[in-house]
Amino acid sequence: VTGEVHHVDCGYHTVGMKAVDAPDISVVKDLP
Repeated sequence: VTGEVHHVDCGYHTVGMKAVDAPDISVVKDLP
């Protein structure tokens, strides 16, 4: 799952626990 363009959409699905933390999306891009 690439968190570049759909980092917001996929990010929420990938990191459901962090879905509440919008600014945490940046972490998703850091993940492999």
